[in-house]
Amino acid sequence: MSFQNYCNQQPNIDNQKVSINSTFVISFSNKTGKIFTIDPSVAINFLKFLDQSYEKCHAAWDEVTTKKDIYTKFEQNSYRAIFRIVSGEEELTPISSLGGSQTRQLAAILSRLICYLGGFEYVGVDKNTYFDPVSVKNALNAVPKDLTALVGTAKSQRLDDLGETFKSWMRDNKLSEKTINSYSVASVNYANQCIKASNDNFTGIFSIAIPMILDGLTQKLDSMSEWNEQNERGNGMYRAALNKYREFLLSLNSIMRLPKPFLLLAGISGTGKTRFVREQAAAHNKGNSNYCLIPVRPDWHEPSDLLGYISRIGLEGPCYVVTKLLVFIVAAWQN
Repeated sequence: MSFQNYCNQQPNIDNQKVSINSTFVISFSNKTGKIFTIDPSVAINFLKFLDQSYEKCHAAWDEVTTKKDIYTKFEQNSYRAIFRIVSGEEELTPISSLGGSQTRQLAAILSRLICYLGGFEYVGVDKNTYFDPVSVKNALNAVPKDLTALVGTAKSQRLDDLGETFKSWMRDNKLSEKTINSYSVASVNYANQCIKASNDNFTGIFSIAIPMILDGLTQKLDSMSEWNEQNERGNGMYRAALNKYREFLLSLNSIMRLPKPFLLLAGISGTGKTRFVREQAAAHNKGNSNYCLIPVRPDWHEPSDLLGYISRIGLEGPCYVVTKLLVFIVAAWQN
């Protein structure tokens, strides 16, 4: 989902309309309809300032007698004081300028951005601006390397289709909006960030429609310390999101009849089905490293021939019988 689509979901909150145009600036309106703009990089730099200078911002807010009881509840004068303290920062000049005349609307657009990146539900700045350190840091962790990903270009919109379907599927399964946003935005964005750090060509989790491919990426993520640390801080949310997306893909494969990573050959005995597959493997000059023949019973209806079984015969007690296929799969994982 692009930032544009995210903002379109709450058009009536704070009387603000948001648009991101082809010159890549975020445009937003006040309640009279007057339009203002801000460069996304300036907005991200301000989030970094909030993260690095929380105590300074909180002190400026605290000095205002008209402030609300909680730092993350908007009040005109106290938030104007927050925006005023960046006036000495050249790269944040638009923040101090807009913050003086359009304090509420600037706080609203920044709050929307934090919610979009962090996977939070935007409820309006009177209830929560999400300017607190935890929310801001969570949002910064999900900032894409290429900020144009916020726009929703033709390429990203194509991938958004699967992401939007995922969200609809979660709603159909009665997940809360907070969980839906956490799974489809914050978790997926961070997974993308981790994978792209080692693979710039990766097009995103929502470009994956086959569970087997997702399993491989999940295994790669599970080997990354930063991913595991973030998942632990999030009480398992990030890994749970990938599990939920896998569950979605399994259902999608049956509903939409997406291609599956296997082929069924039908025919009576002796017509060359096995020979055909063996010859295909040999044609790739890999010998037996990419080919494994597993005989099963003609009335095969359960997986023990493929995935093994527990044997209770033996002096040392029950043991698991490992099959040829399991050995083959382990060898494939190692290569």
